[in-house]
Amino acid sequence: MYEDDKGYRRMAISKSKKGHTPVQVFTTQQGGISKLRELVRRFGLCSSLCRLSSCELCDLVDKEKKLLCTSNQPPDIYNQKVERALSFLKEDEQGYYIIDKGRYANEKSCIWVENGSFYGMGYIDDAADIYSLEDVRDSLTRYNGNHYIMQLIISYICKYPRKAVPVNGVAAS
Repeated sequence: MYEDDKGYRRMAISKSKKGHTPVQVFTTQQGGISKLRELVRRFGLCSSLCRLSSCELCDLVDKEKKLLCTSNQPPDIYNQKVERALSFLKEDEQGYYIIDKGRYANEKSCIWVENGSFYGMGYIDDAADIYSLEDVRDSLTRYNGNHYIMQLIISYICKYPRKAVPVNGVAAS
C-alpha cells in the first residue's frame, strides 16, 4: 500500500521489502493476486492503479462523455474505496492458535495469531490453571512478528489445517 504523486492510494502485490509493512501476507504471489482481484471487483478499484493489468474501463466513455474508470475520480473519492477495501481486509483477518506437542510429555506448545499477525508463543504446562482463551494467550510470551514468521505459520497451517483453531472475540491487550 502506498500513495502515488497524484494522491491516489494504491494497493499492489510485491515481495516483502525491509522497512515496508505489508497489509496482508500470502504464501504465494498468485494467492495475493487473487485477493487483490477480488478487492478490485468488490470495491470498484482500478486494476491499473492496483498494478494488476491495464484497466478495461480506463479508456471507455459513457454517453455523457465521462470516463467510466474509478481512477478518473478525484483522489479523495477513490481513496475512500481503498479504505473500504482495507477495512474489509482487516475484518477478514483471522485470529487463531496452534497447539502441538511440547518439549516434555506434560506440556503443549502454542502459537497465537491475532488480527492476522503473529502475537506470541510459548509452552503451557498440562497442570496450568487455564479456564479461557484469554488465559491461554496471556500465558504466552509476546514477540514481534514479521513477514517471514507469518509465512512459516501459514505454510504450517497449509500442511496441518486442523491444528489451527479459530478465536473470536478475545480482547487484545
